[in-house]
Amino acid sequence: MKTSMIKRSGILAPLALGLGLLAIAQYGPLSARAADAAENPGQLSAADYKFATTAARGGTLEVTLGNLAQKSTQQAVKQFGQRMVDDHGKAGKQLNDLAAQKGAMLPAGISDEQQKEVDRLSLLNGPDFDRAYVAFMVKAHKADLKEFKRAAQDVQDPDLKAFAANMAPTIQEHLSMAQALDENLKSGMSLNN
Repeated sequence: MKTSMIKRSGILAPLALGLGLLAIAQYGPLSARAADAAENPGQLSAADYKFATTAARGGTLEVTLGNLAQKSTQQAVKQFGQRMVDDHGKAGKQLNDLAAQKGAMLPAGISDEQQKEVDRLSLLNGPDFDRAYVAFMVKAHKADLKEFKRAAQDVQDPDLKAFAANMAPTIQEHLSMAQALDENLKSGMSLNN
């Protein structure tokens, strides 16, 4: 019996290795970024697709971190995080629907660099988490606002341009909220009122 198992495994091992190599050749190596293999710009120009991809990943990051913010001990930070989940979740669905209409497929996840930020914030608790999360939200929304305002001017696709223009006021509101939270946290004010 041992001899037949060895003979069979002698055949199966190379076969399994061959199938694995075939899968890698066909689909690429497996990684946290495997979902990106399905990216497709469809009818969007390269520049428009780059904006849409960046916006999709940024929105997914906002939702991920908004969910993480529910571990805060500050009610205002939790509420802000929930607002990020709600607003960016809705915007992400709109963007994905728009991309699908154009035959484009956007990444479903976040970048490796963004994952590092999620990992960093995941390790923090209490006031350290609150300060780091809110400071990151200020920084991210400043960059997002600049990018969305630019896209509202420069994007070629009219639907994507309208999406960017319509989102800019929401991003401005998020930035203002994050800046107010940041100032209150820096002053040591309790946000549980």
